[in-house]
Amino acid sequence: MGNNMNKIIERFNKIKDHKPKATKKLNEIGDILASAYKIDPEAADQMWQYIVDLNVTDDKTNAKFYIAQVFNKLIDRMSSEDATTLIAMTPERVKLMVFFGYEGGTLWRCFNTLVRGFIKMGDIENAIVCTNIFFEKFGGVFSGNLEIMDIVRYAANICNELISEGEYEEEAKEYYDYLSQSENEDICNLLNLFKVVNGVSIPEDYEQLFQIALEYKCSVEYYNLLWVAKDSYSMDELKEKWVHYIDACDETDIRPYDYLSEDEDDYIQSKTHFYVELEKSSDELLECYFNRPNIHSVESAIIWDWIESEDWDRFVKYISMSVMSTSDESFNWSSVKRVLDDYMNSYFYDEWRDSTDRFGRSYKEMIKSRGKEFCNALARISAITTGCDCHESLLEWIKDFIQKQSGSLEILNEYGFEESVEERSAEMRLVDYIQDFLKSGKEIHTSHSTKYSLIWDALREEWYNNTNHNNTITINISINADKTVTSATGSSAKEENVDEELEQLYRLGLLDSVAEFYFKHCPNEYDMRKRMISACVKKGNVNRAVEMIDLMASTKNNSGYNDRNGWGRQNMLTIMYLIHEYDYTATDSWDAQGITDEIRQVVKQLVYRMMPSLPDHSREELKKDIYRIDQDRDDSDEYICQLLTDAEVYSTFPKPRGNGNAHEVNRMSDEFIHCFERLSKMKRLDIVGQIMSKFAAVKEVLKPVTYESWMSFMASGLTSEDLVAVYKNNPEIFDAWLDMNNIRTYDIFNIAERLGSSCTRDEFLSFRNRVISHRGMVEGIDMAFKSNSDNTPTQLLFEGKHATIKLDYIEFWGYNPISGATFHLLTKKKSGKLSSVRFLTFKINDVDVNNISTYTEFDDEGPKVGYNLWQNDSEDTLRIYSDFFNENEMAQINKVELQIVLMDNNANTLETSKPIILKLDMYSGEYKVI
Repeated sequence: MGNNMNKIIERFNKIKDHKPKATKKLNEIGDILASAYKIDPEAADQMWQYIVDLNVTDDKTNAKFYIAQVFNKLIDRMSSEDATTLIAMTPERVKLMVFFGYEGGTLWRCFNTLVRGFIKMGDIENAIVCTNIFFEKFGGVFSGNLEIMDIVRYAANICNELISEGEYEEEAKEYYDYLSQSENEDICNLLNLFKVVNGVSIPEDYEQLFQIALEYKCSVEYYNLLWVAKDSYSMDELKEKWVHYIDACDETDIRPYDYLSEDEDDYIQSKTHFYVELEKSSDELLECYFNRPNIHSVESAIIWDWIESEDWDRFVKYISMSVMSTSDESFNWSSVKRVLDDYMNSYFYDEWRDSTDRFGRSYKEMIKSRGKEFCNALARISAITTGCDCHESLLEWIKDFIQKQSGSLEILNEYGFEESVEERSAEMRLVDYIQDFLKSGKEIHTSHSTKYSLIWDALREEWYNNTNHNNTITINISINADKTVTSATGSSAKEENVDEELEQLYRLGLLDSVAEFYFKHCPNEYDMRKRMISACVKKGNVNRAVEMIDLMASTKNNSGYNDRNGWGRQNMLTIMYLIHEYDYTATDSWDAQGITDEIRQVVKQLVYRMMPSLPDHSREELKKDIYRIDQDRDDSDEYICQLLTDAEVYSTFPKPRGNGNAHEVNRMSDEFIHCFERLSKMKRLDIVGQIMSKFAAVKEVLKPVTYESWMSFMASGLTSEDLVAVYKNNPEIFDAWLDMNNIRTYDIFNIAERLGSSCTRDEFLSFRNRVISHRGMVEGIDMAFKSNSDNTPTQLLFEGKHATIKLDYIEFWGYNPISGATFHLLTKKKSGKLSSVRFLTFKINDVDVNNISTYTEFDDEGPKVGYNLWQNDSEDTLRIYSDFFNENEMAQINKVELQIVLMDNNANTLETSKPIILKLDMYSGEYKVI
């Protein structure tokens, strides 16, 4: 349909008299009106009004569907200004929508769009009219209905957002001022409060504002008002006001948002520090905010303060209070555990690793010198919280940390516990945990308990601290005539470095209890199942792998097996990731090392053994990956035919009846997302071009995935070489993309970099010029081209008596801003006296570069940066790292200035060049010596 008005009218005529209400019909109306509005707004208005007259005139309740819901669909397809203009072209529609439309979130979304749209258009008069309609809906400004104040809040939020954005500041202030002239004094007072806390106006009477915020339970505004008024009151007075507020409010009204917006990066100057100073020594405030399971940003900073000042009594008291409010089921993901984990984990970091809070303060520096006191405080918390719901999980967690920190549990046992040091390996702990679970009689292991998570943390620590993944596996395989895996023998080649992860996974997989646990009681552990099957394959025990496949298949009689996320789909994910690990087309990956085609044949048979036991929808989902493991599978024609059929339906708007239901469209979206990689490997780039051309033709209304997103999916799915080929053969799909309003500079750089890594200079210039013609100059785009010796002309920098120095090419990484650059030089030595090449001057965009990574940094009397010459012809690099670009943010390098000095072995000057200037040619995108 797209931009063809005849098709739009034809589709409208087919549905305009269709009475039944349905979601699909709603989507079609939205598509039709949005498409028509772009061509002929008057026609779109008449179409909408025809439907309203037919369905709403005799039954106003139908306004919910034919006006409010249609308006919401338009919001998803148009700007707020266009959607507002269209509905207001017949003003009666606005009134019908407000009075007879939905309540709650849908109503407020309509209000937000209408008012925002009118303000952006500078139509303040209609913004006021619209607001008054909403007031009228709830009985007028003096009705006393709470919704009147909700309207005021939403209106103020719209103004505050537009003012902060800056573009519509004057229009928003005009609307704000009009609302502030209301005859209702409460509205005026509330708006005055909103203006003050958002910095729109200067306060006249803080006391009145505090009272208004309290009266209307404006928790966010009251909280922010404390900050705004900090220069007019003492800290004790503000603390008293805060306590007064929480005493007067219900618990649901006492807390604003967790994150303090527009906070400073410097802690001392931050809002966070201000609120910490108010709260940290007030037991009334601390009891209010710690006597619950959620620890928010200010409370997290207070915990930091207690640890730093070693106020362990308050630390213990209030952490215990939060723990006792936390359920055992949620403890492992609780905020109290998350906050303290930052300190506990950082205690064990070496000198090369650290973590910081949002203000850049080091957790490691904070906790290292307080380890014993911290452990003692944790032991006290364990004692105080005995008997609470999550105590067992808490104790396991604290015990694990104290043992790692001190090697004993004496500190813990001093508080009445009788815990012994854990001496079992992580592997044995896991086996014991599994056996306990199986004895419990439970069917499903539904969540990762704290105990289970700690065991897995220990396992990973054993694997990654003790292993080197440089292994060679030798496997002998036999497969019978009907392609059923029967046996395999194998042995690990003798090796110095054992893959501990592989060995442990294999040992675990040999235990029947462990296999039963993961294959029959843990539906969501698809990755662990995959790893255990893979370990058996790599160790040559294919029979055990077959037994595991059969264990998976035995779950097909479980309740909910065929559900969308039931056992069946989880088993499919096990097989899918097994396929990915042994992918024929991923031979360059680290995981593929040591994997032979014979091993892949084994995995293929395991996959086909499981396929009949998968639900139909999971089997269909898996088909898109079978080609990775089965090179003999020849379904390419069928696959391409289905893709093109789907593309036709996917790019038809409105969708033809009987096609394009939600599940079907989602299936198509998923299929297209994955198709680019497969089509790339099939060398069917012509199909890529056909699909993207269909999408480009309806780019304005394409959904549920936008055309901009499809370009990103295509770029990531294709190899860079194939992306270049698609660009050369189908430049129109790139033109359509560059015309999109919502395209980001990041998206342009992403595709430019993918093209630039494989294309010629001329091909990149073609793309670059295309970008400029559609979007204007995008600063830094030339940095995306990956220069090398083959695609960049070599340029003479210096011709002297003792040496010839040429610039081979300049290489960049990172874009907008650049994060690094490497200058590749070619040096021909002409004299035996010459020992080193150094730089008297090195400037980028007129900024001195003082730190350059080269082969040598000299410590004699000469310039410090340069390189030694050990042979007559050499290739040398000058690398400027991110430190320079962090301090001097640059989207592109426009100019480089060099001055070279040639020196002998004693740092005596042999020759000095004149200043050498390199400039970026804005036409060719190349650097040229001038």
